[in-house]
Amino acid sequence: MTNFIRTDQKHRRCAESPDEKESACVNDSQCQLNKEFRK
Repeated sequence: MTNFIRTDQKHRRCAESPDEKESACVNDSQCQLNKEFRK
């Protein structure tokens, strides 16, 4: 596991993703990739 996880994200969803479908991620790495890709 990486330490990229924000405390408010935990293992559920990416808090900053505007799209619910995009935000439902399998793991935290996917959350990070989605966030980086959307910038």
